[in-house]
Amino acid sequence: ETLARIAADLSGFYCNVHTAAAPNGIARGQLDEGTVDMTAALLGSAEVPLVVEANARGGATFEFESFTSGRVMTALQSGVEDIDDVILQHIHVGDPGAPGAILVNLMGADYATDPSSFSAECTFTYTQKDFTRILADPAGFYCNLHTTLAPAGLVRGQLSTDPRTLNAILTGAQETTPVAGTSGTMRVIFT
Repeated sequence: ETLARIAADLSGFYCNVHTAAAPNGIARGQLDEGTVDMTAALLGSAEVPLVVEANARGGATFEFESFTSGRVMTALQSGVEDIDDVILQHIHVGDPGAPGAILVNLMGADYATDPSSFSAECTFTYTQKDFTRILADPAGFYCNLHTTLAPAGLVRGQLSTDPRTLNAILTGAQETTPVAGTSGTMRVIFT
């Protein structure tokens, strides 16, 4: 219930840092959405229509930084293939258990892998209309990693906004009794 109240009116809530030297608060800032963050737990067993490696696992973290561009970090753990074998990655339209059309390409020109951490990272672009559709119903979309041995997809998972992440830019000037020379950034994650 508390998270619902906060989400309904972010401007009515703030973060405040107190210290022993400043028990009334040293820095304060209003909560803000900042980037829209989403995740997807990727499973080989969730692939449709063909499961190539049921035990393959992965994850995707999306940072929708604006109405038209963002950043994605993906990871893949497989007994057969690794992150260097990913040939395509997309956001598709579709509910769990149903194949769907490609909506967003997740392999930007700056796509780079790090085999030591089984991960990859890049920027991606989308239309404002696609962003609005995803934001309205994240669970109606899924991420799919396609590999050399599984060109139709090795792992997939539905998009999710859980946990919810909010940001606050803190300054001493925002305190009810201003405190000079203090500032910071706070990231609040609701699980």
